Amino acid sequence: MRKTLVAYFSASGVTRRAAEKLAAATGSDLYEIKPAEPYTRVDLNWQDKRSRSSVEMNDPSSRPALADHAADVAGYDRIFLGFPIWWYTAPHIIRTFLESYTISRRYDMDKHKAIPQGYMTVGEVAKKMDVTVRTLQHYDREGLLSPSAMSEGGRRLYTDKDIVKLHQILSLKHLGFSLDDIKNRLIPLDTPAEIAAVLTEQAAAVKQKIDSLSETLRELEVLREEVLQMQSVDFKKYADIIVNLQMKNDFYWLIKHFDDQTLDHIRSHFNKDSGKAFMDTFMQLQDEAIRLQNAGVPADSDEGQNFARAYWNMITDFTGGDMSMLPKLIELGQFQNAEQSWKEKQSIASGYVEQVLGVYFFKLGVDPFQEGSK
Repeated sequence: MRKTLVAYFSASGVTRRAAEKLAAATGSDLYEIKPAEPYTRVDLNWQDKRSRSSVEMNDPSSRPALADHAADVAGYDRIFLGFPIWWYTAPHIIRTFLESYTISRRYDMDKHKAIPQGYMTVGEVAKKMDVTVRTLQHYDREGLLSPSAMSEGGRRLYTDKDIVKLHQILSLKHLGFSLDDIKNRLIPLDTPAEIAAVLTEQAAAVKQKIDSLSETLRELEVLREEVLQMQSVDFKKYADIIVNLQMKNDFYWLIKHFDDQTLDHIRSHFNKDSGKAFMDTFMQLQDEAIRLQNAGVPADSDEGQNFARAYWNMITDFTGGDMSMLPKLIELGQFQNAEQSWKEKQSIASGYVEQVLGVYFFKLGVDPFQEGSK
């Protein structure tokens, strides 16, 4: 009957549990390969290049000392060797163990890697090209870069030609091409003219992204100034300001002056298009009021009353029949922190608007301003 040993090294306990199961299933003896200095959690931090495990694995000559040499390996016909994978290979303490004993048909680590000359493992390629193993695995699944061969143990093996192709893929990705573009649009092309046409399209797409990002940057800077001027946290207003910036509405800054009631009214009565159309109408009528004022057009003239009718229609469009909103509209020209040019313009326009509307309502025999204030 063959005598079997399960020798293992375990830093975290995972390999130990696997070794115990194997020994129980095969009726084997169990031997733990212990380092003279046990590994701590800090030692095993693979993300720290200065950790003990990182330093050891980056030094091919490293041979961590064993706690003992009590394994009677000569007395076994078969030896199972268990260890965790560190840096895509066995921890160097395994080399210490193998080199410390004379074993029949001695295990040659380099030979049993089954990596033919001229090939590289996925880990070696990842390190060489500064990409992750997961990235290379993804490229393989997508059919973009498959390994030239597979080892007996099922490991991906790459050649220098694969490295050249990977370099091409990474270079094209740097230019903003997606993996699908690289695989289905670029690689199948045969002529320089075809490739140049695709590059032209990509340049246009990149420029569009730059323009979009430039606009986003402008919006961020504008919103920052609005937030500082508001001196309060109000994400509803922030969202309204952003929407108006996206609409290229130059009057986005009015939003910070509105109270919640006014903004709720605007949100419920206007969408993006109708809201912008209202502001365009409002500004056109304000400009017309200034023109009529400067031209000396009497408030009770036909031209003045036609203007009054158009202005009142604009007001009713805004209020939607809710006359309590009327004072809110009047306040548009009276904001304390508004730009001086805006305040001056609205002051002139408001003076003429009051005159023509006064005549207009006198003729109608109503006073909606008084009704709206009740």
